[in-house]
Amino acid sequence: MSRITPEEHREPLKDDFNQSHAFLIGINSYKDLPPLKTAVNDVEKLAEVLEKKQSFTVFPPLYDATKEDIEKLLNETLPQTIKSKKDRVVFYFAGHGVAADSDEKPEGFIIPADARPFDDSSFIPMQTLHAAIKKLPCKHLLVVLDCCFSGAFSWSSRYRDITTRLPKRIFKERFDRFVKDNAWQVITSSAYDQRA
Repeated sequence: MSRITPEEHREPLKDDFNQSHAFLIGINSYKDLPPLKTAVNDVEKLAEVLEKKQSFTVFPPLYDATKEDIEKLLNETLPQTIKSKKDRVVFYFAGHGVAADSDEKPEGFIIPADARPFDDSSFIPMQTLHAAIKKLPCKHLLVVLDCCFSGAFSWSSRYRDITTRLPKRIFKERFDRFVKDNAWQVITSSAYDQRA
């Protein structure tokens, strides 16, 4: 087994993927909620890394996005852009999140810049986000939710207990297998009942 070098890891995987797309949302300024300090900066840094080191096409990030902006991204931009099973996609949201208790399971929401406090109709349910993403035909998908209560997203999916421990060293053969197989992963910055 040969060990993967940093150069091999950074090479664009042209034979394995048609296109690599990144859709990034960072909200610092809220109309009626406390501002955040790092969401926009995090999006800027992530966009730079994905574009320069991983050869992603980074769609213009949504800064201080409204509910309408996010819904347009989910319902129009994503399905019109992601057409191939050989595409890979990163979806990243940094902003406020909330959770509401329900009889069956926790219900999570991502909070757009124009959200009204205590009015869930002005929020975007994580179930809505999950439903939009699950329709995509892409081979590899990474969803990163950097918001309070983001772990509630896992309750939106019947595949909520997928946890794989990665080895400390990845050999080329295993890396090749990871690239060739379908992989959909979610990273959350908090549990369903936890602040980020």
